[in-house]
Amino acid sequence: LLYTQMLKEDFKNTSPTSVEKLTSIEGEIKRGSKIVRNLLDFSRQSQTDSLTTDVNEVLGKLLDITQQLCADKGIKIKRTFEKNLPLVKGNASILHQVFMNIVANAVDAMERGGTLTVVTRYIPVLHRAVIEIQDTGIGIPEELLDDVFDPFFTTKLSGEGTGLGLAISHSMVRKMGGNIRVTSTCLKEGHNDSQPTGTTFTIELPALDHDQQDTEEERTVST
Repeated sequence: LLYTQMLKEDFKNTSPTSVEKLTSIEGEIKRGSKIVRNLLDFSRQSQTDSLTTDVNEVLGKLLDITQQLCADKGIKIKRTFEKNLPLVKGNASILHQVFMNIVANAVDAMERGGTLTVVTRYIPVLHRAVIEIQDTGIGIPEELLDDVFDPFFTTKLSGEGTGLGLAISHSMVRKMGGNIRVTSTCLKEGHNDSQPTGTTFTIELPALDHDQQDTEEERTVST
C-alpha cells in the first residue's frame, strides 16, 4: 500500500492515467485488508448480521473491476439490477468476497468466451434480496452438484484451485441468515454441441424493510 501511494505521488504530474490505475489498486488493497479482517472475525464467530449493505453497489464495483478481464477473454457482461433494491443484512467486504468467488469461477468456466449475467431483484413476501450470477460455461455434471460447497472440492486441475472459495462463501451467506444454491447444465453425451450449457448461482439475503432502512440512514448521518 505504501509503495502504491509513493508511485501515485511520482506520477501525479506526469501521468494521470497511471494515477487512475494506481488509485484503483490502492482501493483494492484496502478492500483486501478489510476482507482479511472480516475473515478473521468470521472465524471467531463474530456478529456480522448487524451491518447493512447496498448489494447493487457492491456488485457494480466488482463488475467494473472485472470488465477488462472479461473483455480480454471474449466474455460479455449483462447486468440487470432492480432499482431501489432494499439494503440487506450483511457485511459489504464479506459479500464482495462471496460475489468475487462466484464471478471468478464463472470467468474460469468460459474459456472460449460467453456471457456473464448478473441479476438482482427483491421478493417482498419473503423480505429477501435475490442475486443471480449466471455463466454460459461448460457446466457442472449433475452428480457433482451436491459437492460444490464442500471444503476442498474443485473441478479445476491440481494446483489451480483450493476448493475453499465456494465453501467459505456458503458458510458466510448462511451466517448472515441467507441461502445460496446452484443449478447447472452441461453437455450430455450424444447431444449436439449447440446445446446451451452453464451454471447459475442464486444467493438470497435478508432485506431490510423501508422503516429499518430509514432508521439505518438516520444512524449513519448521525454518526
